Amino acid sequence: RGVARGELLPLLAERSAELVIAILAAAKCAAAYVPVDRRQPDRRKQEILRQCQAPVVLATQAEDLPGQPVEVIAQALATSAAGAAPRLALDGSEALYVIFTSGTTGEPKGVVIESRSLSNLVDWHNRRFN
Repeated sequence: RGVARGELLPLLAERSAELVIAILAAAKCAAAYVPVDRRQPDRRKQEILRQCQAPVVLATQAEDLPGQPVEVIAQALATSAAGAAPRLALDGSEALYVIFTSGTTGEPKGVVIESRSLSNLVDWHNRRFN
């Protein structure tokens, strides 16, 4: 749906199966997901979306985000064709997700979490619990 490798994909979703599906969809596109809390003030959400420069926002319900296309996850699933996930060759430096903090200025600042961080976590769990 127009999301390319390396782009940011904002997600306005509560913890749900739809959120997991959206995160996996971002991974399938080799895009980094950006969790956005819909309870945040509109100004903050707009600034995060401006910084993301995303072609689309995925959400669990219709959102009014001026100037920003929003896809409702359930509707996108209903109209998309299932396909095999492509095999991705990751070197660990790719952005997996971006979290926005308020930083020292109070303005949203994105912090990139690389795929190697997840790999290290999974590796630790495997060593610890095996």
